[in-house]
Amino acid sequence: MKHKWIFAFIGGLALGGSVGTYAGAKMMYKRSHEAMVKVEEELNNLLFSLKEAEKKEEEEAVVEEPEEEFGSELKAFPVDLGPAYAVPVEHTPAFKSSIVYTIPFDDFETEPDFESEVLFYYPESGDVTDDQHVPIAKAKLTEMIGRDALTHFDEYEEDPDCVRVKNDTMKTYFEILRYYTSP
Repeated sequence: MKHKWIFAFIGGLALGGSVGTYAGAKMMYKRSHEAMVKVEEELNNLLFSLKEAEKKEEEEAVVEEPEEEFGSELKAFPVDLGPAYAVPVEHTPAFKSSIVYTIPFDDFETEPDFESEVLFYYPESGDVTDDQHVPIAKAKLTEMIGRDALTHFDEYEEDPDCVRVKNDTMKTYFEILRYYTSP
């Protein structure tokens, strides 16, 4: 009889320790993931602002031709900043882990714990509606699909009137369908 209590006590300790370790690991993973997302968001904002500053500097930089001296053949040439500045910021791998971004058709609904919603875009009026054709406020829309999602129509041959967006914060996939008639 005494052995049963000892085995039950040892089994309870092992089970309790296992459950506690598992729960602690899950909580730490969630906290570290949230911290990583915040850091990535700040980094993305910093990189976007740096890119905007570089664009302004390029626009303001005027290449002046030197004064000709005694038949000099010198000409001013535009400065080539190299291939790193030729790539649009939105398509660099560093921004793939941002909170809201457009995705290719093959990546749509690949995560089972994400929800899926359909939105409708009317280019004539500029309105975006939910699946019941109720207009969505601009501020909420920016939270849902980001600022530039509506500029990505006609990018995919599979369906040029469809853009797919993944929102990591809301854990939702948005499928935006372009409609040419009024809501």
